[in-house]
Amino acid sequence: MCVFCCIGICCGSLLATCLPASISVPLLETIREILPTNPVPITPNPPARQESIDALPMVSFSAESNQFDQTQCTICQTEFQPNEQTMKIEEAYQKHEKKVLLDAYHIDLVHMIQISNTNLQKQRPIRRVTIDGTIDGKKVREERFFADPLLPTRPFMKYREVNIRSSFIQASLDHFDILLGQAISPDKRTMLVETAADGLIIEGALAGKKHDGEEMADILRQFQQDRKNTWQCCAWLYCKESFLYVKLNEYMRLSADFGAGEVWREHVPTLGAFAILLWDGYEDQKLEQKINIVYRGANLSMHLIEQFEKQAMKKRRHRPWIEFPAFTSTSRNRSKAEELGNVLFVIKINQYEGFDMISYSIFDEEEILVKPHYFFKVRSCVKDQDRNKWIIHLA
Repeated sequence: MCVFCCIGICCGSLLATCLPASISVPLLETIREILPTNPVPITPNPPARQESIDALPMVSFSAESNQFDQTQCTICQTEFQPNEQTMKIEEAYQKHEKKVLLDAYHIDLVHMIQISNTNLQKQRPIRRVTIDGTIDGKKVREERFFADPLLPTRPFMKYREVNIRSSFIQASLDHFDILLGQAISPDKRTMLVETAADGLIIEGALAGKKHDGEEMADILRQFQQDRKNTWQCCAWLYCKESFLYVKLNEYMRLSADFGAGEVWREHVPTLGAFAILLWDGYEDQKLEQKINIVYRGANLSMHLIEQFEKQAMKKRRHRPWIEFPAFTSTSRNRSKAEELGNVLFVIKINQYEGFDMISYSIFDEEEILVKPHYFFKVRSCVKDQDRNKWIIHLA
């Protein structure tokens, strides 16, 4: 495993896992044309998951300051997490390119120097470090799997507590003149893909990830007619470590927050089309099992936990239905969800209430994406004294 080290840069060689294993051969061939050349040939039968994903590097780095200078970085013990920049730098290195352009700076791979895009005089050396060692593959992305799935001010929202017209999905359907449950025509799908691509560029720029947004838009534009391939591409983009899933779910949650005002509506024109394409799925898409148990960790205050307790103590017929307003990342693997947080949600869903994202992600998280506006009741809320963790069952 190799990494690039400098002040604030650490890059892993993860290119063999950049593309999902189950995407169709035509889609693979198209992505191969629009993505940087992969050092490992893309085939219909890529290496087994154990060979390609579990071997994430254990890497560490630190810096003397955040300013550009000639100081070499100092290695210390910190776990490495792969991201957009790390893979982009390593991809360029593997292709023997002379430089790679990022949002705030570019890398001279010939002289191994990082250079500011706004001031060419600001430079610092980088080095590529090979580290032998792996982690066990159990780590999941904290912001994706441990962020509050609902709202910071309250642990849940009651079903239809917010007018359906005020939900992000419904507002997006209204904006693009699509009826709930209506089949999306090829022409309408082409429009949604183009609009979603434009939105990725705009939101990427707002998040300080202009080049990432442009690259994601270029990829999405390749899949405009076929519903299945469009969704597969959206799933792959959503699983990437990027601004997309963070900002999309932030605004979807805000649509259910009474105190947030109408700020979220400003992002319906930019992110609404992508939300529709991801939410829409494709024909006959469903989870393999009729009933599925998935898990999500959380950090909740005792005040919020008590609200779950209060609901669980009610007679079953008096318990309100609860819904999540945004896409909610969960894992099939309980041990992964238990890694952080003082609460473990054990969620029961049927085969139509979630998407299996395992094949579309380079991360070994065993992700099942619960659809927005999936609703359920609090079945129980008890504390596991041995693990010092609250277990909340939702079904």
